[in-house]
Amino acid sequence: MHIGLRTTIFWNLCLLMALSAALISFVVYRVMEKEMIREGAHAGRAVFAAVEAGVVGMIEKYPELLKSPLAGPDMQVLFRRAIEAGSCLELILVDNDNRVVAASQGQSGRTLFDGDIVGALETSSLYTRIENRFAASGPRLVAAEPLRIDGRPVGVLKAVLPLQDIHRSMKNAYAFIFLYIITNAVILIIVGFLLFSRYLVSPMQRLIGQTEGIAQENLSGLPLFLSGGNELQKLSFALKSLADNLKIERERLRGQMQALAEKNVQLHQAQREIIQTEKLASVGRLAAGIAHEVGNPLGIILGYIHLLRSDDSTDAERADYLNRMEHETERMKNTIGDLLDFAQPSSQEIAELQLNDIVHDTCAMIDCHSEFKNIQILQDLAGELPAVRGNDRLLRQLLLNLALNACDAMASTGGALTITTALDTGHNGGSICLAVTDTGHGIAPEHQGKIFDPFFTTRAKGTGLGLANVHRIVEVMEGSIAVASQPGQGTTFTIYFPVAAS
Repeated sequence: MHIGLRTTIFWNLCLLMALSAALISFVVYRVMEKEMIREGAHAGRAVFAAVEAGVVGMIEKYPELLKSPLAGPDMQVLFRRAIEAGSCLELILVDNDNRVVAASQGQSGRTLFDGDIVGALETSSLYTRIENRFAASGPRLVAAEPLRIDGRPVGVLKAVLPLQDIHRSMKNAYAFIFLYIITNAVILIIVGFLLFSRYLVSPMQRLIGQTEGIAQENLSGLPLFLSGGNELQKLSFALKSLADNLKIERERLRGQMQALAEKNVQLHQAQREIIQTEKLASVGRLAAGIAHEVGNPLGIILGYIHLLRSDDSTDAERADYLNRMEHETERMKNTIGDLLDFAQPSSQEIAELQLNDIVHDTCAMIDCHSEFKNIQILQDLAGELPAVRGNDRLLRQLLLNLALNACDAMASTGGALTITTALDTGHNGGSICLAVTDTGHGIAPEHQGKIFDPFFTTRAKGTGLGLANVHRIVEVMEGSIAVASQPGQGTTFTIYFPVAAS
């Protein structure tokens, strides 16, 4: 349940006013009580003094009153008249031995030990106290004072005086004051509530509305409050400054975003231009390679055709020219075939293959080749490898191209060609690794990023399509290939093939 600020302020004002009214009422009651009791005590002392004067006069006239208990009834008559007049509730006269000489209750002759009488004897003056302060009959004033005749103590007089009229007046006055306090409290609550609503709640609501507007990107100007210099106005100025700064930052951010969008468009355009340039460069390199690989044989064939037309050529020369033309034609055919294999290797049939069997067959084939006579062929094959998905002819071509590439790297010095297979469970959730390592001259670092480009070669007689075909075959089989090479220390091609789904 949501409780508004006005409701909270209202109930807190009510509680504060109630506590204030209770405290003020208590203080006023105590002050009035003290004052009225003081006035009652003053009036009671006057009554006590009159009774005391009568008692002293009677003792002076009849000294035997303090010597014979039989004289007590005369004194009791005086006490009874004071009580019947309503000025006293109780009177007691004791001698120096605490023997009751006369009492309004008829207790003459007995020894009385009374705290009020003892208090009067200890102070040697008038002793007063209030009793039954909260009784229904009202409070009473108890007064006791030693009696002296010619400076000689002759006894103690104790009187109980009524204060009902004073108490009744005090209650009436207190009820009026309490009503006055409650009325003032209600007025203060209403006025305080209105003032708080005007100078606190309303500005706070406007600030809250403006803050919500800022949260919703409404950065219009904040209202300024009439009460100048207070904290709310300072908060209003601070919030307005914050909104202005946010507006400036938003405009700056919008400008930056617009500039970034423009830069993005320019970047995409530059990227497209780079891609197009790269495509054109690849096409140019491809065209240059084709022109080189096909143009030279065509030029040679054209020259031999001109020689065949010559009448000076002998039959042996004509046969030699035809053989050379056939050789150049075979060269162009092989180049076109490699180019077609590079362009369309994915059109081959895909099946589940055992990589170790293909490695065995390929190694047996190249081992009989004269170019590998100075090269030791080693096989390090893992047992029970799962099948891979691919094309048998393409996979054999991949191995053959890598082996021939290694053979070219070790042609002058000889060396070792090592083919390794293994199951790698941590690579892409499970793959079969094929590694082809040679001990040849290696690949220069600046050439390692280009070796898979079509027609890129560092050999005088190379076409630059062998490794490009390898890379294309790996892509068809959804694998990956990496090269590691150090000049003079050999090269390792590492290929990962995904395991065929069972």
